[in-house]
Amino acid sequence: LIFLAVFTPKIRGVVFYCMFSGTTVYSCRVDSVFEIAQNQTLVQVVGAHLTGKTNADVKSLSIHNHPQLPFVPLGIDHFFPNLVGLYFYNTPITVLSGNELSGLVNLERFRIWLGLVESVPGNFFNSTPKINFVDFDGNQITSVGEELFDSLDIPNVHGLFFDNNDCIDQRGTTISRVRMVIETLKTRCPSSAATTTTSTTMSTSPSANTTTTTLSLITT
Repeated sequence: LIFLAVFTPKIRGVVFYCMFSGTTVYSCRVDSVFEIAQNQTLVQVVGAHLTGKTNADVKSLSIHNHPQLPFVPLGIDHFFPNLVGLYFYNTPITVLSGNELSGLVNLERFRIWLGLVESVPGNFFNSTPKINFVDFDGNQITSVGEELFDSLDIPNVHGLFFDNNDCIDQRGTTISRVRMVIETLKTRCPSSAATTTTSTTMSTSPSANTTTTTLSLITT
């Protein structure tokens, strides 16, 4: 754990340092995460874009092996409005509020693999009408909001992975198997409550104020 005093625009929240790459699918792999005062909102993205690219070109965002990021940051859509894939791997995400994907209207693929998620709220995919691949493999899920499935266009879902969880160990890659996974979730995992450049660029939240801040740097 390294502490750095940096001069940065600030509201309290999360800062991603991106390694940008890709020609067919332009991607950000989060190399480091700065967490300011435990706020769960993404307020800044830092990284060297490829020539002619901006945050609006990013289609894939992946966060791997960040043991001190126990949540999906809010406000991702403010920086990556055209995101198609959002992937978390081996991060200790425990609680989902249902608002994390707000504004990500182009999102098609979502994954939390090897996390600590215990419950998926029913409104989790309400803002993502194009979602067709969902992966919660290797979590600790015991309940899923039944209305979650109202948000899914089942004939177009080609992957629904809930294997290696507490209440279910199944995945589906065909319509029939996807429907089987959903029925198992409804039966075994009912929700007890209705939850219903090459230059370095720096993107900041519009309401940020400039100040000197001590950041906790989390690296892989």
